[in-house]
Amino acid sequence: MIESEIETKEQLLAKGRELAVSIETQTQRCTRALENREEYRRLETLQTKWQAFEQEAIAAGINIEKEFGDKLATLRPHVLKVSPVQRRTLNAYQLHVIGSRQPERNQEKPKDPNMPLENWP
Repeated sequence: MIESEIETKEQLLAKGRELAVSIETQTQRCTRALENREEYRRLETLQTKWQAFEQEAIAAGINIEKEFGDKLATLRPHVLKVSPVQRRTLNAYQLHVIGSRQPERNQEKPKDPNMPLENWP
């Protein structure tokens, strides 16, 4: 039983390392072809697969930070922060992509600023 768990973890880690190499390669392709939308779609697909792998690995008891520590910033999808000044210089497609990567926010704000923190959205 213990040997099969170790083998499963090793197989899962091998899958993760392979996926990490694919993401790093695709990231480099995206930096070389900044306007190529297809490359960015492939990167987003790989990063979505990484999120699924990460959940599976955590469920199996693998320490992701220990195994992939310094690479996690590029492996995980990230939210782009764009200032209003930068927003004026972007084209419509770039604004669409950035908008699709933003987390959904609850637009309702509490009316009472003295409300306890537990009740804030």
